[in-house]
Amino acid sequence: MKSFTSNSHKIFFKHLASYMILLMLPVIVLGGLINLHFINSLENEILTANLNKLDQVRSITDDKLQQLYNISMQISLRRDLGYFHFSDDPLNALNASKELRNYLVTDRFFYEMFLYHRGDEYIYSSSSSMPLQLFEKKLYQYDSWSFEAIKNELNTLKNPKVRAAEGLVSNQVKSRVVTFLYPLSSDGFTADRTLMVLVSEQALTELLRDANNEYTGNTYVLDKENQVVASLLSDPSLDITEMVSSFGEDRYSINDTVTLNHNAYLLSYIKSDQTNWKYITIVPKEEALHKINDARLVFLYTAVILLLFGACVIWASIRLNYSPIYNLKKYSDMLWGGGENNGNELDAVKEALDYLSHQNRQLNVQLLDQSVLAQDYFLFNLFKGTNMSEDQIKKQQLEVGLRLDKTSYQVAIFYFHLNGQSALNYAKMKALLEVRDSEPVLSYVRDDLDQQKLIMLINFDQEDVVEAKELLEKSKEQLQAYSNSYVTMGVSGIYISPTAIPKSYLEAMSAIDYRLIKGIGQSIYFEENHLSDQLLVLNSAQIVEKLGHYIKQSNQEQIELLLNDVINSIKNKQTTLFAVRMVCFDIIHTAVRAFDEINRSSHSFNAALPNALLLKEFETIDELVEIVKSISREISDLLDRQNQQKEETPAESMTAYIQENYTNPDFSVVSMAEVFQMSQTYLSQYYKEQTGSTILEYDTFLKMEKAKQLLSSTKLPLKDVSLEVGYYNVTSFIRRFKQVIGVTPGEYRKQNSKYMSS
Repeated sequence: MKSFTSNSHKIFFKHLASYMILLMLPVIVLGGLINLHFINSLENEILTANLNKLDQVRSITDDKLQQLYNISMQISLRRDLGYFHFSDDPLNALNASKELRNYLVTDRFFYEMFLYHRGDEYIYSSSSSMPLQLFEKKLYQYDSWSFEAIKNELNTLKNPKVRAAEGLVSNQVKSRVVTFLYPLSSDGFTADRTLMVLVSEQALTELLRDANNEYTGNTYVLDKENQVVASLLSDPSLDITEMVSSFGEDRYSINDTVTLNHNAYLLSYIKSDQTNWKYITIVPKEEALHKINDARLVFLYTAVILLLFGACVIWASIRLNYSPIYNLKKYSDMLWGGGENNGNELDAVKEALDYLSHQNRQLNVQLLDQSVLAQDYFLFNLFKGTNMSEDQIKKQQLEVGLRLDKTSYQVAIFYFHLNGQSALNYAKMKALLEVRDSEPVLSYVRDDLDQQKLIMLINFDQEDVVEAKELLEKSKEQLQAYSNSYVTMGVSGIYISPTAIPKSYLEAMSAIDYRLIKGIGQSIYFEENHLSDQLLVLNSAQIVEKLGHYIKQSNQEQIELLLNDVINSIKNKQTTLFAVRMVCFDIIHTAVRAFDEINRSSHSFNAALPNALLLKEFETIDELVEIVKSISREISDLLDRQNQQKEETPAESMTAYIQENYTNPDFSVVSMAEVFQMSQTYLSQYYKEQTGSTILEYDTFLKMEKAKQLLSSTKLPLKDVSLEVGYYNVTSFIRRFKQVIGVTPGEYRKQNSKYMSS
């Protein structure tokens, strides 16, 4: 830092102070937000969690009480449990015990059930019947419920009643139970029986424990009279009933902080709309907020450490970063010769960047001039027919700044009849004709080797064909006006692949040559003037497809025969010169693509053949016939050099492919044709000629042999067998199997399966 000027020191400390403020602001704001909202949020989260747990307890308890009420109604309505005395029908007492036991075993929540017929000396339980006096004195002894009170309650009860949890000795075992009493009536008006159900307090506290399993607080269940029916802990010091009475009848739930015995508690309260029972959880607030206090301390410690660490990092970062900036200033001065300035080193760097930016703009102007040359060179190769794939064309046109992203391509050539005039300014004409960017039809123009011609490539979508034609006619009019001469326009057909642009160029040249018939200054469209019809004489599409397949198959004999047929057709049918050019172009590029696809070197092959620009220079059919012959000789030499060394014939490859895929239900001749890059018709014909059977016949043979093997050696169901051999539909499999084998699959299995005999 010694090399810093005083100005640099000011920037250093100014940035240090600003970074420290930026560091402290979020820490202070975050601390304030945590103090303001975190405690309340966590408190609400605790209360909400307790309230949700209480609601689960309420829901389960309400279901149990409703179930208990439903049992009392069912017993009340059953005739076999109607009013009777033990002395009148002792056998019916056994039935009463049996029915009570059936109700009891359906739910372990119930401890015991008793049915008492008022005025009788006997009471019936789920296990037996017993005298009423024996019930209290020997078997079931309540701590705070005497025999006389029990008997009086059983004989006079008018409304359902719940007794809070209390001690009970049964079979010398001490426990605490909650007692439910229901009056029963046979006629619906006067109670003549009483149902008493005992529920273990432990069953209720298990539910309550789930609602308070994280804290040392307590949970209570109160009936509609606000008496504590059950609680998780017995704590007489907390008078919860007085507090609940202050809630009122209209409040369904409450989350609040309450004070009991001078201690603060967080309280959650829910009142059941079904039973009017109340469910309360209280948790010591200090215990509940212990996590909050711990979190606050952790945050404070973290904030202090973060501030100290951040200050150290900021200090070190500024020292580390500003030294290179200062050195950069001196280096920039050295590069561009900048003098002293009153600003800091950042100002010096800015001056250097301004200088470099100016230099860069000048360089861009030079590069722009070079990009025009690159675009012309790309168009030249495109028209010439340099062997580029569609992906290569798309990549290179982006590199040179052209855009050919529409679906259709067309070439137009403009021929100027100058009549001794001086050469035209083609650069101005190109700028006049080119249309780019937002227009529906894109156009790119370059001059031809012949100075009297201008080539235009247009790119458009199929729905813009009319606009494309209008653009061509408008361009012709503009050129005529600019050159003050007649202009003949030759236009090719429309193609959907950029690889067809060289062929399109030849078509446009052929249309221009047709001016000798149509006249000068005309617009000659290749397709509209039936020039393309003459190509049908040679059937070039079939020639191209067959030639490609023969090259891939290394079938030299068929290649020779095919090219001889082409030569004979050219000579015998008096084909026009431009038609021969088109056929030669197709043959050349088909051969090149075929050799590329089978990964053979075709460099010498390409070098010996003319491209689209050279083909237009030939003026006699004999010259082009010689080209076709040279192609034949070149292909033969290449095939001889490869020695025709292949591990298997194409037919063997096809057979192997069928054997690998016949069990696939989606196997078809169409998919196979795509794999072998042949048309469906040609593939089927070729395989039939080579093997003597069709693809479908061999596929069916393999399926049936596999099916017979599975039927005779396995127990697979027919639907599984059909899938194994490539049929989605078992009915189709059965029908086809019977057609071929003569019997159904089931009959074949009976006759041949080794499992049938056993």
